[in-house]
Amino acid sequence: TDSRAPRYHATLRDESGREVHSNTMKLNVLKIVNTGAGRHEAKNTLLLKLWYGDGPGIRCVVFFQGCLLRCRYCHNPDTWDLLGGQEMDSDEIVKKVRRFKSYFHNNGGITLSGGEPLLQPDFAFAILQQCKKEGIHTAVDTSGCIDVGALEKILRFTDLLLLDVKAVDDSLYHWLTGGKAETFQMAVDYIGQLKPPL
Repeated sequence: TDSRAPRYHATLRDESGREVHSNTMKLNVLKIVNTGAGRHEAKNTLLLKLWYGDGPGIRCVVFFQGCLLRCRYCHNPDTWDLLGGQEMDSDEIVKKVRRFKSYFHNNGGITLSGGEPLLQPDFAFAILQQCKKEGIHTAVDTSGCIDVGALEKILRFTDLLLLDVKAVDDSLYHWLTGGKAETFQMAVDYIGQLKPPL
C-alpha cells in the first residue's frame, strides 16, 4: 500500500446503526476523467473504502465526478465539476474493487455514487456489468435528476437502486437543489413502472 495515502478515522456501523469496529483506514483517492467516444473511462472521484452504508453489508463506494444539482447540504461538492480528474478505465476500477471481494461476504459489494453516476451511463454500465460477471453485488445511488435512458441502460446490472429523495414539493426541491422537480418526477415514474429493487 502507498504510505503517502491519507489516513482517516472511521467508525463502522452495522445496518441498525450499532458501532461494529473503529479503526484507522487508508483511503486511496483518485480522480478519473471521461475521454468520450465509447471508451469506458470516466471523470470520477474514486474513493475505495470498506464500510457499512450506501447499500447492504460492507461496500466499496465509487464517487463519480459531475452533478447537475447544487444541493445546499451536499457533502461532496468537490464532485460537482464534470471536467476534473485523470483517466482511468472501468477495468482498472473493477480490478481495484476485486481486491476487496473477500470482505463482501453474502451481501456486500460496490456502490456507484457521486456526484451523479448516471451522468456517465456508459461508464457506469461497464463497471456494473463487469462486477456482476465477478459475482459482486451492485448498487447505484442516484439523485434521480437524470435522463431516464441512463436508468434503462444500467438497471439490468443493478441489484439495488438507491434513490435520493430530496423533497416532494416543487418549490422546496428547487430551493434545496437548484434543480427541477419534474426531471426527478420523470425518473420516479419510470422507476415505478419497472419496479427495480429499491
